[in-house]
Amino acid sequence: MEDQLEEFTRIVNGYMTRLARKAPHPMAELANETGLTVPQAAFLVFLYESGSSSVSDISKQWHISQSVATRMMDRLVDKKMIERERGRDDRRVVHARLTGEGERFVKQVCSKRNKITKEIFSVLSEDERSLFLELLMKIDERYE
Repeated sequence: MEDQLEEFTRIVNGYMTRLARKAPHPMAELANETGLTVPQAAFLVFLYESGSSSVSDISKQWHISQSVATRMMDRLVDKKMIERERGRDDRRVVHARLTGEGERFVKQVCSKRNKITKEIFSVLSEDERSLFLELLMKIDERYE
């Protein structure tokens, strides 16, 4: 049983690596066009999905120090992609939120990402896509 899982793991890792190399990377493409780094672009997508986030929340979610989160925010403020706002209840708490420019960037990333995802999964039947989604959800539940 353990040998089978070991072999499965090796095969899955191989395919995941190959697919990651082959698939287009809309975030990287758009980041290069706008002068952002991929981590900065990913940070913008994170803010879009989570809404306004504090430096503390960002550092916990991303497993980075608060000083690293603050530096990333500084760079994105300079590029006019995010803005800072002080907490209403506690002025020491700083939140980041997307500007209109940051939101436009993320919407472009999401649009391109959705197009690529549709292309990738178009080779599967409806039943295969349903099974794939079911398996992803089962794996996701494991980490909640």
